[in-house]
Parts: sequence; C-alpha cells; structure tokens
Amino acid sequence: MALEKIELTGIPASPGITIGKAFLANKKKVKRPKYKISSEEVPHEVSRFYDAINYVIENLTSLKEKLNKEDRDIYKEELLILDMQILLLNDSMVAKRTVNTIKEKKINAEWALEISLNDVFEKFKQIEDEYIAERKDDIKLVFEKVFSKLSGEKYSKIENIKKPVILIGHDFSPSDTIKMNFSKIKGFVTEVGSKTSHTSIIARSMEIPAVVGVKNVTDIVNGGDDIILDGFKGVVIVNPDEETLKKYKEKKENYVIFLNNLMQNKELPALTKDGVKIEVYGNIEMPDEVVSVIEHGGEGIGLFRTEYLFLSNDKLPEVDEHYETYKKVAEKIYPSTLIIRTIDIGADKILKNYESDYNLNPAMGLRAVRFCFKYPEIFINQLKGILLAHKDFKNIKILFPMVSGLVEVEKLLEFINETKKELDYNENIDIGIMIEIPSSAIISDIVGKHVDFFSIGTNDLIQYTLAIDRLNDDVSYLYEPGHPAIVRLIKATIDGAKKNNIPVNVCGEMAGESIYVPVLLGLGIRRLSMNPVSIPQIKELIRNLDIRECKEIVKKVLTLEKSTLIKEFLYDTISKKVKNFEYYT
Repeated sequence: MALEKIELTGIPASPGITIGKAFLANKKKVKRPKYKISSEEVPHEVSRFYDAINYVIENLTSLKEKLNKEDRDIYKEELLILDMQILLLNDSMVAKRTVNTIKEKKINAEWALEISLNDVFEKFKQIEDEYIAERKDDIKLVFEKVFSKLSGEKYSKIENIKKPVILIGHDFSPSDTIKMNFSKIKGFVTEVGSKTSHTSIIARSMEIPAVVGVKNVTDIVNGGDDIILDGFKGVVIVNPDEETLKKYKEKKENYVIFLNNLMQNKELPALTKDGVKIEVYGNIEMPDEVVSVIEHGGEGIGLFRTEYLFLSNDKLPEVDEHYETYKKVAEKIYPSTLIIRTIDIGADKILKNYESDYNLNPAMGLRAVRFCFKYPEIFINQLKGILLAHKDFKNIKILFPMVSGLVEVEKLLEFINETKKELDYNENIDIGIMIEIPSSAIISDIVGKHVDFFSIGTNDLIQYTLAIDRLNDDVSYLYEPGHPAIVRLIKATIDGAKKNNIPVNVCGEMAGESIYVPVLLGLGIRRLSMNPVSIPQIKELIRNLDIRECKEIVKKVLTLEKSTLIKEFLYDTISKKVKNFEYYT
C-alpha cells in the first residue's frame, strides 16, 4: 500500500530542486516532565541539572578541541560560537534562575529550566533588536541539548551521516552546522527561520536547496521518508507519487543545465540589452572568500566585513595584522576595487572585554562608528592598517557603517585626517558611508557633499525602517525589501547622491534578489554587491534587462501601495521578459 503524499509549504530559503531520503535530526522539544519534589530531593535535582550542563559543556569542548587540531584558522568563527555557547552554560542567568527555581518551588529540573527560559524570553519580547534575537536563539538551541540530556534522549548524530540525505529539523545552530559533512547534505528543511536566518545563509553559501518555516515538519516527516524539496517555491513533498517524481526530476535536470550555462557565462560582462554596464561585486567576511568571488565571476569586492579580525582572537588586532589582512585581499583582487567596511561591532557581534557596553538594544545603541568614537584606539589601528595597505595597492576604498547624519561624517573625516597626519600620509583614498539608517537616506543630499560614494545596506535599512526584527519568526513576514517605504528611501538616497555627483552601491541581500534587481537598476543603481554564489545568476539576469524598461517598472512600482502588489507585479512583468525566471532567486 502506497504511503499518502503530503505537500507542505514554507519559506524558499535557498534555490534548487533536490530529491532524497529524510534524516530527522532534531525536534522542537523533547518531552518535559513536570513534578513536585521534597526538600530532601532538592540537592539531588540541582546536581542532576548541573550534571546535564556539564555533559553538554564536555561535548562542546570536545568539538572545540577537534576543530582546533584540524585547523584553527579555518574554523575561527565556529570556535567563537562554541566559546559563546560554553560561556552561556558556565555562567548564564538561565542556569542561575533554574537552580533558584528548583530550590524555591521544589520542582524537577526540566520544569524549572522551562520556567527560567520562559521568564528570560518574555523580557526579550520587549526589545526589538537583531542581536537579542540571535542571542535568544543561541540560548534556546544550547539549552535544548540540556533538556535532551535530562530526559535521557541521545543527540542526533548529524556528524555521522554516511549517505546523502535531506536534513529535517526544528532548526540548526552554528554548532550543528560545524559538525556537518556538506557533501552528504542534499537539502535543509526547518520548522522555523527566515531568509536571513543562519540555516538559510549557510544553505545559500553552500549552494544547497533549503525551505525554512515549515510548521510541524518534524512531527509529519519520519526518518527515511522520500522527500522532494523545491527551494524555488518553498514546497516540501513527502512520499511523492511516480507522476510527481517524474515532474520534479525533469525540473531538476533543467535547473542543472541552467546552472551550467550560468557558470559558462560568468566572465561575460553584466551589460544590459541597451548597452548599460552594471558592475557586479561580491561580499566577503574572510580573506579567503575572495577566491569564491573571482571563481563566480565577481568584478570586485563591494563589502569586506572586517569583524572577524576582532572576534577571532582574545587579543585585539594591531596595525600590522590589519595591514597584512587588507594587503592580502587587495593583492588577490587587484586591480579591481576592494571596499573595506570598518568595524561593525555591537549588533550581532560583541567583543569579550566590552560586553558590558552592549546593555539593552545594542543594534540601536553602541555599535559600529559609535563604538569607534568611544574607543578611538581600536578604530585608529584599523584606519592605519587600511591606509598602509592602500599605499601599496590603490584599489582600496573605506566604508563607514551605521552613519546617521552629518555630525558623524565630520567626525569620521577628522579621524581620517588625524590618522593621515600621524602616518605622514598624503594620498587620497575614497571614503564612503553605509546608508542603513532612515535618517541618512533622508538627508543623503547633505551627507553626500562630504563623501565619495554611498553603499546601501538594505538588511538594516529594512529592519530599522519597518521596526522589525528580521530574525524573529513572529514578525519575519514583515521583512519586505519591496515595501513602498524601502523603495522610496532608496530613491531618496540615489537622488541625494545625484545632486553631489557620487555613485551609489547596494550591498545588502536585496542586491542578490533577482526580483528586485530591475527596480534597483531603474532607480539608477549601477553597482551591486552580493553573496558570491549569486553573482553568475544576477549577471545573466542583467543581460536580459533593458534600462528603459526598468525605469518604466519603477514608475509603476512607485504607484503601488503594498509590498504584496509590488512583488506580484514584478514577478509577472519580469517572468515575461526573462527566460527561465522561475530558476532565479
């Protein structure tokens, strides 16, 4: 008897079609018993709780030691995440609250831990902030391991997967993905998440199809079930029939042909049908990623995030380390442009010795240039490293994040000038600011008088404009790049730049989303910077567009009042003009 076919829907997070067997990695929560205990049992229950904590710490420490032995440089970011998780378990408000709850309420450890987590998360709800959301998810994931140990359940052995599978789970943390053998992972399906969640970003960077936000999938799917995953439409089909299998196998083959053609054409310029050249750059976080940009046909680095330099070691980087890092990247990409963004610590990343400065809402508090103004010695060392690298390779530009107005621009220029004097440095270097706060977009004509270029960071611009936490599942549906307010702020930024005759780049996720590229081009954007794997597709898309038509698309978009109408209009219009548009993200 054939199993019943079930079709589930979620958020398309990473494009592609994959067919395979399900591997059920984890569920939302393990069974949590609730019962009262006597006063005499309290010490035993507290001990049981700490035993579970220590067990998880030992597992994480063992994984950390393994990564250290394999290659500390390659796993810098992963090691930082493990350090943070171990720190949470060793000395966290959740652990302390749990022990106090066991003692005061005389209840079992699982029940006490659940109460403690709920209390903490209730406080988090009062703060709309990206950093807090990520911290909340980290706490959730690491304490799920504690629940598992308390209940006697064993961890899913993701690292022991031997055959290609589609990974099904409630969610996957950074410490989960560290263990994965990606050559065996054909796809990801999670119950929670958004296009900007950790699992989605990992899936896109590894070019693995993914669908997130599929509610109750871990209750519906069993390990070993046949699965079709459609990362274009956000569809997951469980136990497909022969007709459905045949349809998706054909669709998958066509997509493979499409991808092969993209890679064959990756070196072709992004020239529109009416002859307008668009520059397509890549975003990187680590120096070695410049290779991926080049391999995917990128024409430069539009955003080099430098935070890893500050987070990868206990010691802050000195001038020499900054210089050597930037020189290495500039040399690899030369003579193409390298845009270096200065330290953006404070939202989703914190420095160990400055943790106390991030109290309450750090995404809108002490972060980016604000942090630099408070700790100029850290900032100046980075500026010196950039300027010295620019002296060797003139393809470097500086980009300052989270600038809200003219006062900050003037202060940043003072820092540059003072640093130049200190180095006896007389050469010019292009200086740009990130437009990611609505205030800077609104007064772009004013701040544009003092800089050489703008770079629009759409991720934060959307988040700050729409007052949403893009990593919060409850409000992630509101994260809409096509929201009329976002389109108008981008237009305002471009208009302000035109008044000052300076260029505007877009380096947020929006730059790599095909449906919005015609809007950006129609508004006047001529440089896009994105995840390296998106570069071939966006270049091919651009070769199918006409700037005059893009301008007409913008005129229509500016008359539409809702993001849903804008998205529908864009898909209908572009799919008629671009062959195989269903394969574009």
